[in-house]
Amino acid sequence: MRLGSTKVNDIVKAAGLKLVDREEHPGIYNPEEGLVFSSAIPFTMTMDITIEDKFTVTIPSHELVGPLRGLNREGKFAVAQEYTEIGIFRSDPLEDSAVLGKIFLSQVSLQNHVSPKILTDSRFTYTWTGTEI
Repeated sequence: MRLGSTKVNDIVKAAGLKLVDREEHPGIYNPEEGLVFSSAIPFTMTMDITIEDKFTVTIPSHELVGPLRGLNREGKFAVAQEYTEIGIFRSDPLEDSAVLGKIFLSQVSLQNHVSPKILTDSRFTYTWTGTEI
């Protein structure tokens, strides 16, 4: 999922996270890394996405986070349990759009509620544990 740097910064601030830079990882490479932080920090936020004030999808925290996964220096799959990754990419989406991926789609089948075109941020509201961001 991609949300844009302003929304991502709001999420990080609201959750009280200190993100870990790629250089700090224990030899794990992930080409499209999410928001990575120490597993010692609990993450319990739930994300509600409302599209055009008509359709709301709730994504629970256990669907948003997982251990940091990637490739080790030998190119083999590796997991770093000491780090948690939120499935929201750090890089900005194109054209002020939000990109909703498998985390969103695993929670709901859209069934003609939303046209398949790119949705701009102005058509979305994001709510985290009761606080609109």
